[in-house]
Amino acid sequence: MLKVNRSNVSYPEWLRSPQAANAQSFLAKFYSSDPEYRATRRAPFEELPRPQVKEALEELFHGKCAYCESDIRGSGSEIDHFRPKAAASNLKGDKQNADHYGWFLYEWSNHFLSCLSCNRAKRNLFPVDGPRAPVLSSWIEACRSETALLLDPCLDTPERHLRFDLKGVAFGRTKRGKATIDVLNLNRENLVAARREKFEHCAELLEVLRQGGKYIADTLMKELDDASAYSGAARVFLYQTYSKYMRAEGRRSPAFNSFLAQELWRDTRLFGETRVLDALEEKGISATGIVQVIHDREEPVLPSLKTAGAFKDIRGSSAVSMICRVEISDFKDIQRLDLKFQTSESEKGQGCAMLIGENSVGKSSVLQAIALCLMGEELRDMLKINAEDFIAREIEGWKHTRTKDAVVKVEFKSGDIVTLVIPCAGPWFDGSDEPSGVVLGYGARRYFDDKRKQSATHFGLRTLFEPSATISHPERWLQRQDEKTFNAVARAMRDILLLQPDDEIHRDEEGRIYVTAHQRMTPIDRLSDGYKSLFAMAVDIMREMVSVWGNLEFARGVVLIDEVETHLHPRWKMQVINALRSAMPQVQFIATTHDPLCLRGMRDGEVKVLFRDEDKVIQTLEGLPKLSSLRAEQLLTSDYFGLVSTSDPVVEAELEEYALLSSGATLTPDRQARLDELSISTATLTVIGDTPGQQIVSEAYREYLIERGTVDAAKRNELRRDAVEDVLRALRARKTNAQG
Repeated sequence: MLKVNRSNVSYPEWLRSPQAANAQSFLAKFYSSDPEYRATRRAPFEELPRPQVKEALEELFHGKCAYCESDIRGSGSEIDHFRPKAAASNLKGDKQNADHYGWFLYEWSNHFLSCLSCNRAKRNLFPVDGPRAPVLSSWIEACRSETALLLDPCLDTPERHLRFDLKGVAFGRTKRGKATIDVLNLNRENLVAARREKFEHCAELLEVLRQGGKYIADTLMKELDDASAYSGAARVFLYQTYSKYMRAEGRRSPAFNSFLAQELWRDTRLFGETRVLDALEEKGISATGIVQVIHDREEPVLPSLKTAGAFKDIRGSSAVSMICRVEISDFKDIQRLDLKFQTSESEKGQGCAMLIGENSVGKSSVLQAIALCLMGEELRDMLKINAEDFIAREIEGWKHTRTKDAVVKVEFKSGDIVTLVIPCAGPWFDGSDEPSGVVLGYGARRYFDDKRKQSATHFGLRTLFEPSATISHPERWLQRQDEKTFNAVARAMRDILLLQPDDEIHRDEEGRIYVTAHQRMTPIDRLSDGYKSLFAMAVDIMREMVSVWGNLEFARGVVLIDEVETHLHPRWKMQVINALRSAMPQVQFIATTHDPLCLRGMRDGEVKVLFRDEDKVIQTLEGLPKLSSLRAEQLLTSDYFGLVSTSDPVVEAELEEYALLSSGATLTPDRQARLDELSISTATLTVIGDTPGQQIVSEAYREYLIERGTVDAAKRNELRRDAVEDVLRALRARKTNAQG
């Protein structure tokens, strides 16, 4: 951790804008409302202009993570809220304050640049020693009234609270230092290794200096420059080593700032290697002695990451990262498929993915492959899944090919890759023993069982593999929860059920759950099928997320939903993805659908179209149009769904038959008569027009529709371009003839 001066960077303009002031006034109004009202509602957050704020943060923190100092220029970085925007939690995650600290969302001092790992580890943790600041207190008041245990690199002095050994392990010198290491997981394996490499390199440079090496001072200075990765930790390490050596010699240790920042390193820049050695000697320090101390000091053993911090079972980077790529080969009837997912994030939720395509193109198989790969051996055994069901089979017939292993690779934004192999010689599952984070799944049939009182993760996942399986009753779990957990679920369910400001989700003294909407109170069991289906699935997801993460605002995981539109009213179909994103903004949802209305909540690039090519191999369609500009009817006739028309399903069948009969083969008299009949009927598909130009366009359109039915989805874009070129050539030729 490196201390920085926030005043060195200009305040982002947006945070001073009238829009930000207006957004802040809405927050102030919300946090001034009755606490009971706030308990079941979320604060009205306005999304930040992330590029503008991130640019300022990158300048402030020199392109490094504010917490661990990893260089994140050109790689994944996050805008972190030092004080969380909701559900601030203590170190164990069992004491949360729903209100804290949303009113600081637009406070510049609360914004930090963070790497993905520190951001995921920190999430909503903000432990304090004593009471939290009053709601709507100012930033200065909060800093004065609270004893924050997390170090602020813009206010605190890291060397007073942290120390490091040569192996790169961080240790807390104070209670705050220990808490900071724990909250940010600063002893994760890859980070410890990177710090060790840094420290050893600095020690080697000192050794070369001792031996009279030239041009080394500048190199050492670059290693300890503010912009260099882990330079703050290296300064602390070297200073602590110097201090230990001087104490051993019976001498007084110099002050950290004056020794490292003002005297020794300033002299190094001005006078080079000789001046470095002279400066060391002036301070009564022998370079030989320093290097000896560095290498001879007794080092503790690296502590096990399993005991480092809360939520030990999900501290791995894959557990808190997004899926960015899935590769599947020889899995069921998927020969080879490579899916790349959007991983962009915003205040309104993580990137999601929607798979669409005709029946039997592998949409459900993709969800099953992801689930099997991520769930771990224990869940696979619990579900009693037969590995043989996923071995590739012949396209014609149902025989196993038994020639290639089925392989599923899931890559995370963090860089982690999880692999599942089903050997063709088996079959059995050869993959990770432990689940790679929280993975939940739901099949197309999502009903809850009134008799089932038990709740378990595998009930939902089972529905992905068994159509007759049910999920646990949502009311049973909600009845057992304390008020804070119930209110957290109620806040999220408001987004999912599209409730109005005056609507409520509440429970009576006997624990029965009611939804009050349109001025009418209805028990869960009396809701419509659409309400019950969505309510049951959403509560099942929340149950698992709360049990693992302690909250929903910062809970992370992967949720797989097959045919997300099932039982939903058209209004819900258009908003279901955005509603789920809003309810659980850090969760990645991957779903399938047959309904264009469900694409309304998707961002550009999040929809993947699966199709079979001419060889019946499942592929993904590239070059899709932007979703935001298409109406529902246009979506159906676009390459997303590929329909010729939305008016009459018979039209497409007639065009396909016409294309087949006119393919050039010799026809029987009956087939020729049918071709003539179809030629007349398909000619009415387009308006002939009153002008020659309109007639040319109409005829070209008819020919395009006929040819379109004879090619696979991947070639339709090319066919469309050719059709446009044909029309343009015909129109240009007619214009030339007319002029001649």
